[in-house]
Formats: sequence, C-alpha cells, structure tokens
Amino acid sequence: MAEFGSHTFVVEGELLMCKICNTTVDHAHKQTITDHLQSKRHSQQTAKCKADTDAGIAPKRQTTLAGCSECQMAASSAKGDLVIGLVQAFMSANIPTEKLDNPQLRDFIAANVKGGGNMSRETGCMNTTCQTAGEADKQASR
Repeated sequence: MAEFGSHTFVVEGELLMCKICNTTVDHAHKQTITDHLQSKRHSQQTAKCKADTDAGIAPKRQTTLAGCSECQMAASSAKGDLVIGLVQAFMSANIPTEKLDNPQLRDFIAANVKGGGNMSRETGCMNTTCQTAGEADKQASR
C-alpha cells in the first residue's frame, strides 16, 4: 500500500479499495493493482477527481458494510456517553430527569449537541441510564 500511496487506496477489512474509482481492487498480485492504475477508467476518474477538487467539490467515497457498521457503532457509543453524562450532570445538580421532557430543553439540546436530538424519552431507558450513571459514580469514588 505504501508503494502506491494512501491517497489512492484504502484498506477496509480485507478489501483494497481505490478511492478515486470507488471500486475494489484484487490485491493478491501486484500486477493487478498496477493494471488498475494504468486503466483508462482510472485515468478518467483521476482527471474528473482533480477537476472536482479544483472546483472546490469534495470527493465522495463509497464505504463498505463493515466501515458503515463501525461508524454506526461509534455513533451509538458516543450517544450513550452523552446520555449518561447528561443524566450524571442532572443527578449531581439534583434536577429530576423528567425535566429532559421540557420542549425548550429538548430543542436546545437538539440544536447545540451533536446527536442529542433523538434522546429517548422512555422512563425505563432513563431509569437504566440513571442506574448506569450511579454505578459509574460508585466506581469513581472507590
């Protein structure tokens, strides 16, 4: 990969993908990669990509299912951390978690916190989050 440059190829799982053409390239033989780089399609896509970059258009890259799954898991984890942190803040300030149902507070969170616009309103979910936040506080105090 270092030989061909990270600006051209990306490895996702066991796949070698050409960033310019948005296609997978067989990486079993070096000649296959070289043939792809010299292909007419790759040359045309490189020219198109350069023209788009010069025009200020950001290149789009196709992701694999594995890459998409990783992004979703990271977002889900970040959202969970957000909810736990928010509940811990409310608990330490003695603010009832029911206040999270306040429309103005929900609008503020949705507008100013990335991923905060779709927080669960279910009491069961909040109770679980409160328990998790309480356990985290106990762990921190030990």
